[in-house]
Amino acid sequence: MDPGSLSVSICIMMAFLLGAATLSSGGKCKNCLCPRIPSWKLSEPPEQGCYQIEEHYRYQCVEGYTRKVGTSSLTRCRPDEHGDLHWTTPSLQCIPDPNRPITTPTPPTPPPITTATSKYLSM
Repeated sequence: MDPGSLSVSICIMMAFLLGAATLSSGGKCKNCLCPRIPSWKLSEPPEQGCYQIEEHYRYQCVEGYTRKVGTSSLTRCRPDEHGDLHWTTPSLQCIPDPNRPITTPTPPTPPPITTATSKYLSM
């Protein structure tokens, strides 16, 4: 086998192996650069996955709450001034959904008031 055909065979085999590795990982990379997405108050738990620099995630408010107008649910994976990757702080505020019917619980019935009599009061 001449050296030219050997290098072509090696290139084809490498391309096949790299393609198989990409497919077996579900299209996600093995070396996640960004840390886990932090939880945010009154929002659904974040979807954890493999995120790279500049990728983003949008928080969703829990049921019964909605995003306050003027706030953003967006967070991005970015490097800080030291080069460490972190998720940016969203301005998201989840407020009670004004379109959801308000259900107020029935207050408990107070116990009956009884009057005590004392033999010492009538003297």
